[in-house]
Amino acid sequence: MQKSKKWLAGMVAGLALGAFTGPVLAQQSTMYSGFAAIESEGLIVVTGPDQFRTLSTMNGDLFLDDGKGLADTADVMCTSSMDNDTATGTMEGTGECVITAPDGAQMYALWSCTGEVMIGCDGDFRIVSGHDRYEGVTGGGLMTVRTMETAIAEEDATAGAEISGRGFVIWDEFTLTLP
Repeated sequence: MQKSKKWLAGMVAGLALGAFTGPVLAQQSTMYSGFAAIESEGLIVVTGPDQFRTLSTMNGDLFLDDGKGLADTADVMCTSSMDNDTATGTMEGTGECVITAPDGAQMYALWSCTGEVMIGCDGDFRIVSGHDRYEGVTGGGLMTVRTMETAIAEEDATAGAEISGRGFVIWDEFTLTLP
């Protein structure tokens, strides 16, 4: 009887250990550097004497390098809400993204950043979920966004002047963790 109690206790301990370490061991993390060339279109809304908000969508191509060369490409589409203060020269914003691989699999992300008006910002890019082969994916990294060109339509900005632009996003370390 004593022998079977030890065996049962050992089996329960083994199952408990497996339950806690199994998912951790099964996860696969890969580190990339990343680059996205983006174009944006949206509206400017004046929110104060020295403030304005840009509401836009950004589209482009994402390239990931695993250190051995180009590892993957995808289409990226993001929303953006940026609050700008021309008196201080600062801006901060947030948005959401969908990243679509050539096979249709998707990752969903949230981002936030702070920086300088019409120049760019630095912040956090976080993968929160996925679809198809990216089901359960997490990851992301620190991002740098830079504006290369901005065009503002000649309209009454209080009514919502149109804005368009081009720029890029860089991730020195972009991590993807698959379950």
